[in-house]
Amino acid sequence: MPSKADKVKKLMGNFVGASASVAVVAAVASFSISVEANFIDVTVFQSKAFYQLEVREIVEIEGSGELPEDAPEPVNTPVRLRVQNQWDDFSIPLIYGYNEGFIEPLRADQQYTLTIELQQAIGWSSLDVMTFDTDPETAAVISTIEETTSPLNPLISFDIEVFAQDGGIPADAWYLDIDYGDISQREPLMLGDNTLTLTDLPHVNDDLTLDVIAQFGEESRSITSRVVRPTEFVDGSIDLSFPSLTTLQVSTTQDSRFFESSYLVRLTQDELAPIEYTMEEVNLAIENLVQGATYHFEWLMRYTSQGARKDVVLYEQTILPIVTPLFVLSVLNDESSPSIELTIDKDLILDKVELIIEHNTQAESFDMTLLSESDAAYFYTLSLPQSIPLQATLQLVITQAAPYDYPITLQTLVFQGGNA
Repeated sequence: MPSKADKVKKLMGNFVGASASVAVVAAVASFSISVEANFIDVTVFQSKAFYQLEVREIVEIEGSGELPEDAPEPVNTPVRLRVQNQWDDFSIPLIYGYNEGFIEPLRADQQYTLTIELQQAIGWSSLDVMTFDTDPETAAVISTIEETTSPLNPLISFDIEVFAQDGGIPADAWYLDIDYGDISQREPLMLGDNTLTLTDLPHVNDDLTLDVIAQFGEESRSITSRVVRPTEFVDGSIDLSFPSLTTLQVSTTQDSRFFESSYLVRLTQDELAPIEYTMEEVNLAIENLVQGATYHFEWLMRYTSQGARKDVVLYEQTILPIVTPLFVLSVLNDESSPSIELTIDKDLILDKVELIIEHNTQAESFDMTLLSESDAAYFYTLSLPQSIPLQATLQLVITQAAPYDYPITLQTLVFQGGNA
């Protein structure tokens, strides 16, 4: 008996033979979208439970060729965690990805059913189910680990929340063992809620390991543990400045300890597509920026870890190349009391104004003092310790208030003598 594939071949052969023209149809792939979810862990106490679960949206492509142009995007269909027993029935909305949190209040010594449910046209369907009893057992959970740092910060802090419960035999003591880099310490815990803060630890590229210990006489029993990888520490630095009003100067130091690492700058103007610049050297000048346009600046390190490429955003900044302000710079080079005066447009919110005098490769910076202001202008003054040498280079540099706290060279001139 011919196979189904043979029948198809024969039919196509008959069709081609009966026609003088052949239409070539491009293959179009088909796809299906499904939602999966599962419980990772549930830690049960007498009055509450701590759940950890994951919700995933799966797109399966069948066949070869391109997806049709009207193929819909994956849709985040509502998903919930339903909590039920003979008295209670309530739900907690879930997000796609990792979910965790407490379910409370619960009744002691009762059986509960947890169901991850997906909303469909005919109602809610079940994705995963588990049951538990709120019995008085020895239990603990590390419910929160929050860090405060950035990739360039040599220090890191942690806020840790732990909940502990005694069982039928009370523990003599509870502890939290902490291991991070060269730090290994033990902190006492109380029954119930505990909040521990670890501040200004050395920021290293190592796992943070937490272990909740219950002490029963001479026996130390590990009740629960958790291991997290904090933000990578990159031993580098970055400075941004504007040597002119439309040129952004990026100066960095880079960490070469990461395997196959490279550095790049990503600059996004308003709603336009981002532009990436590879930093083959530690300095990069980005020219012809648009005055008055808002840019989002990112400095990234790209490296390979366990065969996979990883991008780490080391630094972010909002950049706003300023529109040339109205200003007057007056040089009063009186030998007895040389000084500089500046009148500048008040549209800018200035944090700092400085004058840099460079002569014979020696440079000195002077902060100008805000003398007074009007509705339209700021008035700055600076008294110099000595007169300005001929052919000295003067740079007027301003720094705006945060978030635009980078120096901007407003004017550069070569002093020719006399007063200006």
